[in-house]
Parts: sequence; C-alpha cells; structure tokens
Amino acid sequence: MLEGENPPRLTVILDESVLHRQIGDRQTMANQLRYLVQCSAKPMVDARVLRLRGDTPASTYGTFEIFELPAPFPEVA
Repeated sequence: MLEGENPPRLTVILDESVLHRQIGDRQTMANQLRYLVQCSAKPMVDARVLRLRGDTPASTYGTFEIFELPAPFPEVA
C-alpha cells in the first residue's frame, strides 16, 4: 500500500518493547528493523517509539474517545 500511486498517510506508535522482542533469528530481526527504518523514511509515514523509560504517556491521564463519522470515513480514536 505504501508503494502505490496514492499511498495513505500512516501514523504508528510502537512500544519500545516490541523492538526488543526477538522473532526469528538475528538476521530476521536485522531485516525487520531495516525495513522499519526504510518505511519510516517515507514522507507519508510517521513512526514513533514510546520509550520504556520515559514520561507517562498522555493516554494514562485520560481515556480515548471513538468518533463515529459518516461514510466513507473510518472510525478514529
């Protein structure tokens, strides 16, 4: 999807722990991290990492609210 003519805007927040969780061998992990870096360099991708040792995330202070929009718009939080 990110390679098409009109790619969508993608925003992701990853918990740092997922970057440490080993899936497969070391080469697989290196390839996955390399791919993540390549994708996050694209102008339509905003990738952020929520640090393990950092400030309390904003969601801890409140709740998320789901907004229901008319078609063709998706639900958002």
